Amino acid sequence: MNGVQTCALPICFGWEIVWAKFFFVMIMASITDLWTRGFILFQLSERYGDTVAIFGQNLIWLIIHIYEIDILTQYISLGQAILMTLFLGIAGDLLALRTKSIFGLMVGHSLLNFIIILGARGII
Repeated sequence: MNGVQTCALPICFGWEIVWAKFFFVMIMASITDLWTRGFILFQLSERYGDTVAIFGQNLIWLIIHIYEIDILTQYISLGQAILMTLFLGIAGDLLALRTKSIFGLMVGHSLLNFIIILGARGII
């Protein structure tokens, strides 16, 4: 087969599993941003103002990132993981509200998660 190894999910080895996880994480990050920012943040902002929108969106943001926060505690403290998650959430909200777009955030979120996967696998 031309020496090309294929990935038969769910059993992948080497780079195949890295790429499979990347695409899964990319889809999940995009859905998260679309839902929490594209819908919740913009709707709350329109109805109640930016401050309430940022608070409400980040409350949901923290809840849906509990798993990631737990994973990060292997590398940094719990407080640092929560602060990092909140910082990225608030910074992303401010950017989304200013640009009225979430596309860049979706790409950035996907790349951040991919870098974390590479780090967790010891690749970087």
